Amino acid sequence: MIEEDLKIKPVRIENSKDLENLPANYPEDIKKIITGNISAKNVNLQSSIAQATTTNTVNVWIIADEEYRSTFGSNWQTKAYNTIEGADDAFNNDHSINFVVGKYSTWDSTDSEDNCSVLLREAQSESGWNSNHQGMDMLAIFTDQSMDKRGRSERLGDAWIMKHQITADWDWHVGQHEASHNYGCPDNGYTGPVCIMTYANMMITANWCVDCDQTIETNRNHF
Repeated sequence: MIEEDLKIKPVRIENSKDLENLPANYPEDIKKIITGNISAKNVNLQSSIAQATTTNTVNVWIIADEEYRSTFGSNWQTKAYNTIEGADDAFNNDHSINFVVGKYSTWDSTDSEDNCSVLLREAQSESGWNSNHQGMDMLAIFTDQSMDKRGRSERLGDAWIMKHQITADWDWHVGQHEASHNYGCPDNGYTGPVCIMTYANMMITANWCVDCDQTIETNRNHF
């Protein structure tokens, strides 16, 4: 484990709703930074035409398995929360979509299973997601056990799974990629346009290609 990976760093939040379900042990110094940033942003937006665009709020249920919780210990909720907040920055900037964490829970993944599709379905079943969303819109599943892919998502669905990557920065890239599938974006393969849906550059860009941008905008009200 890289020591840098365990550090908690400030993230950008979009509005005060993002603060309603901060983990109880979220570091106070980091909380002050992000709270100050959102206060300044609200002041700057008061006279901005950006307020004319209605923001779509997507309520996110975070669920993490025993491997993910073991990796980050008591900070697992904070690390997952920060991943969601990093993953929604481009959604908010380009499409006025805001992911708001509303619930945390745990699950026990099958240690011998590395098929991401199977683990996705397992987490959905164990959490009860398939029968009761409990007021949430999107299920974000976190694991740190071996998987055959970095993540898996339901295209135009409402759930996705990801394995913790090398750094927190890589984690939110994977989160944005998987959440984009929920809005209908396809994978572009290993080579293709500069787009987070293209494997070759998904870790170095937060941008979508023209086609994916249009797909997200078309499905902006999916949730």
